[in-house]
Formats: sequence, C-alpha cells, structure tokens
Amino acid sequence: MGSLKRIDYLDIAKGFLIISVVLSHSEFEYAPMIYWFHMPAFFIISGMLFKDGLNLEAQIKKFFLPYLTFSLVDMAFTFLAYPQDLSLENVILYGWRHIYSGKAIPGVFWFVPCLFLTKVIFNYGKKYIKKPYFTALIVLLYLAGHAYSLKVIPDAVENITTSMYLPWNIDVLMVAIPYYAIGYVMNDCISIITKKSTFLISLILCVVFYELNLKLGIYYFLNLKFSEFKFVVLDLVVPLIFTICIISFSSILVEGRLRRFLLYTGKNSLIVMYLHKPLESFLLSKVNFGYITYTIIGTLIPVLFSLIIVDRHKIAQLVFKGKGIKVRYA
Repeated sequence: MGSLKRIDYLDIAKGFLIISVVLSHSEFEYAPMIYWFHMPAFFIISGMLFKDGLNLEAQIKKFFLPYLTFSLVDMAFTFLAYPQDLSLENVILYGWRHIYSGKAIPGVFWFVPCLFLTKVIFNYGKKYIKKPYFTALIVLLYLAGHAYSLKVIPDAVENITTSMYLPWNIDVLMVAIPYYAIGYVMNDCISIITKKSTFLISLILCVVFYELNLKLGIYYFLNLKFSEFKFVVLDLVVPLIFTICIISFSSILVEGRLRRFLLYTGKNSLIVMYLHKPLESFLLSKVNFGYITYTIIGTLIPVLFSLIIVDRHKIAQLVFKGKGIKVRYA
C-alpha cells in the first residue's frame, strides 16, 4: 500500500477524531464515551506517523510556534468575551497558565506539549535503549501510570486539586508513551487493519463493549487530560479497538464529499483543536446551542479559517501551522 494513501486515511481518521473532540466538549449525552478513545487515538496515530531521524530544533519550532500563536488568540478571545476580566494581572496569569499548560489551562492545549515530550522521549529511547529493555520500560511506564492514577488522582474530576497539576501534564506521559509505541508497532499490521473485515469485527467489538459496560455495571471511564486512567486492562483494549475501528473505516471510505471534508479537517486538526475552545468562550458560551450546532460551528469556522486565510498566506501557514519548517507532525 502506497504511503500517500496511508497518510490520507490517517488524516481522515484524525478528521473524524477532531470532530469527536469538539462534540465531547458540548452537552452531548454520550460525551464521556468519546473520552474512551479520542485522545488515546491521537497518540496512537501519531506513533504510526513516527519517523527516525528527529530534528529537535525543527520539532520545537513546529510544535510551539503555533502553540504560542493560538495561546495569544485564546487569551484575546477570552478577554473579548469577558472584558471585565481584562487587567495586567490576568494577562500575566493567563499567559503563565499557557506556559504551564496541562490541567491548568481549559481545552486541549495540554495535548501539544504532552505529544512533543512523548515524541522526543520515544525517539531517544528507541535510539539509545536496546529494544527488549525499551519495551520493558514502556510496559513499566504504563503500569506505573495506572498505579499513580489509582493512588493519587480522585475518581471524580471535580475533586482534582491544583496541587495535582503538573507542568505539561508530564504525569500523562506514563500512558501517552505506551499509546504512541502501540501506534508505531501497528505499522506492521497495517494491511490487516485496513481490511473491511477488520472494520466490521472492531465495530461489533465496540458495540459489545458498550452494551457490557451498561449491563455489567463496569462504569468504564478514561480522561487523559485529568490523569483518569484507572483500568489497567481496559485502558489498553478499549482505546485500541475503537482506534482500529476508526482507522479501518477511514481506509475504506469511498471517494466523495464526506471523505474530502474529513481529509481536509484531519490535515488541519490542530487548528480545529486550538480554535474551537476560544470560539466557545467568545460565541458558543453566549448562546445555548444544542450539541449538533455546537459541533458544526466549532468545526466549520476553524476549517473555513484554514481554507480562506491560512492556506492562502505563507506567513499564516508559518504562525498557525508551523509550515515551512520541513518536518512533519507525528
């Protein structure tokens, strides 16, 4: 299978996933179920895109130039929505929160620094640690992450205190790196993952688990941002099954408007990720939209912004996408 198609269906999968991220931030009744897979899937797909020969300086620019730009955009939208909060003290406070990132900042800003660290650590671990030891280390990280979450993090997100906020969500690395590693290994199985039969089997398994979760009272939950990973086996199996289902569906999706839209949205998933929460502060929080309208607005406006503004101006591509620095996001 050619690399071009491979990139296409992974971008389509990312398009589906970023829409699910927007939906999960609405009043959607089943939003907690989306948390079972959407952020783990991004780490898994990023691992599938990993290439040896990481250029650290280029990666820093690629990740953090857009992060800086959208941090300023986020702060601007916040103060436009709540002008009474505008003060030098709050500008400094909000700026510091974006630097600290992780649980300290609303939305999914936490993901970019966490993904950056995940990619860098995986790259150097793979490069300098022998494969059996590196594999064992990843397994230990995964187990340590769950031990940490079970011991330190309350079951309810609202009970998490600021003392548990770590810079760049470094505690999440204990499960993010294993997810990333799984994605890297999945490349060896890509011909199986992209079969129609794999989609049907994984879809059935997703439905079966959903029903079992209800009928057996498992009450499964997963929230990477807030370090809520407390099911050692299920946190591996459930995100993996859902991710395989999404990737296999993306690979068999026929040519048409939906495919083209998901492909473009996936290629610009970071813009959707960054912009939909500032839009919520500025617009969506002022009007009681239903979850469908919320998701449409939260997805379409960033996509149109990318199509009309970013794609047409090189300076916009640089500051909003880090484009022009010749290294691809993974």
